[in-house]
Amino acid sequence: MTIHLLGSMATSPNLASNLERALIYLEPDILTVENSQEWIEFQKQHKEEIRKYSMYLFREGGFDSNIVKHAEAYINLKETNFDVEISRKYAYANENNIHLHFIGDPRNLEDLYDSLKIRMKKLFFSLPLALPNTNLQDSNLGEVAEKTRYQVFEDLISGDIYLEELIPELAEFTISSIDEKRNNYAANNLSQLVRENPNKKLVNVGNPLNLVDDIRNRTLYSKLKHLNPERSTIIRY
Repeated sequence: MTIHLLGSMATSPNLASNLERALIYLEPDILTVENSQEWIEFQKQHKEEIRKYSMYLFREGGFDSNIVKHAEAYINLKETNFDVEISRKYAYANENNIHLHFIGDPRNLEDLYDSLKIRMKKLFFSLPLALPNTNLQDSNLGEVAEKTRYQVFEDLISGDIYLEELIPELAEFTISSIDEKRNNYAANNLSQLVRENPNKKLVNVGNPLNLVDDIRNRTLYSKLKHLNPERSTIIRY
């Protein structure tokens, strides 16, 4: 069994194209996503609330008013996550009729939602400190965020660097955003698929953060490290 952990949070058509190319290149026999149908439905129900909360954080986070206007337009346009949509498209269009597995924990969604809002708040309030030399007003906020977040994880993967060695200003936020219980659930599902399909290639589409090694064994990669999984993010493709 070959396991490939593919880091993807495709929230724009450009990144969706990257994910599409990645799946075509990797040619999985089994395709999994770090999500659950229950969480997908939950997010749909709270879509407008999440959008309003995001804008509240921008306004309260000390950003310039012009940046706030730009961010609102970006959030309204980019609120779709294409990971499941593209994964489904690939699985069902493939001539081998690949089955798509949802490996995410479907339980305690209210708790997950509350922790998501806390993580968003930490991220939004840390951005001005983490990017002091970036003139976000004169640049495309979406493109800056996409390129920088994926390049950070690509550098960590290629250098085989531990999670604790992340950018200092974002380390606390990043580490606190890991939900180890949910990663245990996903890791157990992936391990079971490996046991049941010893001669297949499995590709998991999930959070780029889960590609990083971690001394405390919290990320998905660190939990599956004994299986020697391959790693990449969608910006390679």
